[in-house]
Amino acid sequence: MFITNAGKPPTMGLESRASSLQSAVHFAKRWSLSGIVFASETLISCPRLIKYVKQAGLICASYGLQNNAPENAQV
Repeated sequence: MFITNAGKPPTMGLESRASSLQSAVHFAKRWSLSGIVFASETLISCPRLIKYVKQAGLICASYGLQNNAPENAQV
């Protein structure tokens, strides 16, 4: 699994794989990783990212305080 900060500010000064969803997907696939772990806020604010990652054949997971809210599990 690859942990990324894609979608979370600040993105300046970070490697592209840590700040870009497309770069994170490319990196995970290139190194045969099973998936990508995002900050929960990113997936809640843009749930279509989940589908994008899954369509790339990767597992999509999240971390953060937003994971503690049951209504967010439906995203």
